[in-house]
Amino acid sequence: MNEISLDQHLESIKRAQSLIRSHIRRTPFIKSEWLSSLSGGEVYLKMENLQVTRSFKARGALYKLLRLKEDGVKGPLLAVSAGNHGQGLAWASKITGFNSTVIVPKTAPATKIDAIRRRGANLRIEGKDYDEAEILARKESEETGITFVSPYNDLDVIHGQGTVALDMLDEVPAIDCFAAPVGGGGLLAGIGLAVKAVRPSAPVIGVQAENSAAVYHSFRAKEIVTIIDEPTIADGIAGNLEAGSCTFPLIQSTIDDILIVSESEIKKAIISCLNYEGILLEGAAAVTIAALISGKLAEKGRTIGLVLTGGNIDFSKLAGLITDRND
Repeated sequence: MNEISLDQHLESIKRAQSLIRSHIRRTPFIKSEWLSSLSGGEVYLKMENLQVTRSFKARGALYKLLRLKEDGVKGPLLAVSAGNHGQGLAWASKITGFNSTVIVPKTAPATKIDAIRRRGANLRIEGKDYDEAEILARKESEETGITFVSPYNDLDVIHGQGTVALDMLDEVPAIDCFAAPVGGGGLLAGIGLAVKAVRPSAPVIGVQAENSAAVYHSFRAKEIVTIIDEPTIADGIAGNLEAGSCTFPLIQSTIDDILIVSESEIKKAIISCLNYEGILLEGAAAVTIAALISGKLAEKGRTIGLVLTGGNIDFSKLAGLITDRND
């Protein structure tokens, strides 16, 4: 694990939890009667869609910027984002005093682009998709020396995201199975490190969109592979992994399985969650629910914790889903 022990990772996650606690929300962790009846066990929903910036990304972004300040970094900062990391970075920059620039691809949803602007970061729209935007941002960082803040390929960010799992265990100690969306793998790696240090026997499962499933295919190939993406409503977890990403070996060593769900399954999960629970989710956040209601996440009888990662969905997309359902 990058020559860092599991206990050392846990200590850093605990430190992150302590440092960011006064700034983030202790989001609800509620039991879903609907999903519990489907699973044959108890299903709890960690509602990071109600986090500041309506996404868990605020956790990792804030911890990273606090660590940069400790290290004497003055800025400016540069990041790439499909949308939610950019919002988290803009929000954390106001708290920590950094001047930050966020590059988003042309495929980023308007809802997320507008939110980044509102939060005061310098916004640039470059690259036809996330992969191209990431290459452009990395190149600029290397050429200028500007500090780059990755949305996933960074241990501080990973440890910040891992605080989600500690919060879940603090509130419902009986959780014995965890499922989270996976894109670049920062959240899943953080949860895997926290859970395997505290509850080694508990399965930790990632869920990815079938149309953009680089981690799924890499996990099975036992090495990072590059895939050709198809459009997905789960835009927040789209894109390939950087070569040598630190998330991948952590996922290999702590995650029990990666599942994939189809576009139709994700769309059904968004509408079903709104219908049964009154919870508005973006596509990336709905993949764990999609896996459960489709029968792919078949952990019968367990006490399962699902991470609902964000609620930043374009209203035009939501309106389309509702219209399609009513046709």
